[in-house]
Amino acid sequence: MNPFFKLFKNIIIVAVLVASIMITLTSCDQDRLAGCEGDIIIENEIPDLTLYLEGESFIRDLVHEQPPVFRHTRDEKIVTTARAADYMNTVRVLNRYNEEMNSRTILEIIPKGIGSTVIEVVARDDCFDRRRTTTFTVTVLDNDNENLTTLISN
Repeated sequence: MNPFFKLFKNIIIVAVLVASIMITLTSCDQDRLAGCEGDIIIENEIPDLTLYLEGESFIRDLVHEQPPVFRHTRDEKIVTTARAADYMNTVRVLNRYNEEMNSRTILEIIPKGIGSTVIEVVARDDCFDRRRTTTFTVTVLDNDNENLTTLISN
């Protein structure tokens, strides 16, 4: 058998295999995207927060607690992820799982140091390109400021 013909035959076989794989992947992607209707909307922005160094954490389910921060127009599952601009200097941000609703939508912010930071929260669903982002500022004060505020207001 001619070596050129053998090489040409192998190239054709590889091309057919690659084409069939691409068609299969495109088909799967179109099936997934066919269910991508609706949109994520921001219903209620999170207001800026003030926490105290040795005080309580901020805990909130961003989708299932009323009023929701995020809502999907077709009631599809939403997953949220949050992060602080200054990684763990002012606050520690936890993205917790809501077992009852089978989704990661609970935001917990634990005060770690005095200062301010911006928190970015991203909500997304199963469609890769669909996401909404909101930001807010968290200020952490020393507990002495909490006592001073109480005295001034009385």
